[in-house]
Amino acid sequence: MRREMELEDFIAAYGGKILDMTEPPEPTARFSTLPDSFSARLRISGAGLRDLVLNWAYLFEVTEAETVKINPTMDDTAGDTVFPSILPPPSFSPIVCVQRHSGGP
Repeated sequence: MRREMELEDFIAAYGGKILDMTEPPEPTARFSTLPDSFSARLRISGAGLRDLVLNWAYLFEVTEAETVKINPTMDDTAGDTVFPSILPPPSFSPIVCVQRHSGGP
């Protein structure tokens, strides 16, 4: 908890924000976790990120978060959802038949 609070203070000093913070799952017989580790997703300035990476002693991995959006919906608040246009194949394309197989192997 102390390190989480230190990270919050560090990020706040640069006007940043912690978007998400997660604890590792409980260890199992196959996997082990460190009892004092956690992951955080944050928004911070470039100077803050540089300072964090170079000077925060408890940091051991930094990755850029990927935002993946699957199946855009019509009620998307951004309003800029673009749906693909399905184009017909050229007239000289080969004919392909796909048959659904029902039953056993």
